[in-house]
Amino acid sequence: MKRFFPLLLCFALPFYTGCGEVAKDETANVIIISQDALAFAENGGTAAIAVACPSDWNGECQESWLKLEKSPESIVITADANVTGKKRTAVILLSNGADSKEIRVTQAWSNDLVQLYANAPESVKLDSEGEALMFAVSSNSDWTIESADSWLSAETDYGKGLAVIKAAANAGESRTSKVTLSASSGDESKSLTIAVSQISREENPYFRMLGYFGLYAENWYFQGQSLGNAGTATHCTIEQDVYGKSFIINDLFRAGTKITAGYDKEKEVMTIDLGKLCLEMTDGQSANYSFFPVAINFSGASGFSTSMLTGTPGTGYSDESESERDAILLSGFPENYPSFGLVVYTGTGYASDGGSYYADGKMYFVKADGQ
Repeated sequence: MKRFFPLLLCFALPFYTGCGEVAKDETANVIIISQDALAFAENGGTAAIAVACPSDWNGECQESWLKLEKSPESIVITADANVTGKKRTAVILLSNGADSKEIRVTQAWSNDLVQLYANAPESVKLDSEGEALMFAVSSNSDWTIESADSWLSAETDYGKGLAVIKAAANAGESRTSKVTLSASSGDESKSLTIAVSQISREENPYFRMLGYFGLYAENWYFQGQSLGNAGTATHCTIEQDVYGKSFIINDLFRAGTKITAGYDKEKEVMTIDLGKLCLEMTDGQSANYSFFPVAINFSGASGFSTSMLTGTPGTGYSDESESERDAILLSGFPENYPSFGLVVYTGTGYASDGGSYYADGKMYFVKADGQ
């Protein structure tokens, strides 16, 4: 949710020009699942799907042949044996009042002596820093799983009908392999192959966002006045915080600022929650100032807003030197709040920072050469 606040000209300091208010943090109340489809063999089986959600959620299904068991971080689904003589389907609904996700379930029926199903995609891409993938396997016979290469391990938990493939951190170039599942009964057999790849650290989208950047914008404001020029007016370093989850943006707009940015691994984008404290300082005379990154409106009814910005990595952006470089395009600014910069709280009110520049319009972090 976005919040908007007026920016009033209520006092004058050497580098402040207005006041306002900062919004509280807000978390998107969404449900994230590890997969949205399951397939069971004719004789039934059990599968687990990981669930992430900031609030309590429920799972339900109208079909009696499916049993659901909920835990805080997953839902376990058990299918009875299929004696109907035909293929059947079902839908499981996960909901929390604000969001919902559907899991589509199919169960086979055939005259094949050997049946083998894996609830995994045909191809899997693993993280450069090491990753494990767990998936359910259904078969009416004993089954095995094997890896084609030593860097990729494959394990089983027959009691739960699960298979796990694991890769350690990749210190070299990207690599590919495969795992093969096999089941047999007498002279009959069946096999499935899952292609597996692992990216290198250089290809990892998270690490590509680290380095020294300049913030390039279509226009800049200084002390409330539009400069009418495109270019780079502030620089920063983006450092690793918690791998795969967050970054620290240092010295953006003003020396000493530290802005924590999130990372959405699934979408491979950076997220910046505006309105969070990024710097505290004094003027040497016992006055304390607190700085916050916000979206600003300098035209018309001035004011600022707190919301969440999204940083999408890409190439081909050109800065004032007209050279193409890796960059992070910023988007998500609320309507009528197109500028990005700092506001400061002095103890009596909020003001724009007259000592720093404000980016305006289309903007992106441009990585410096060699970074």
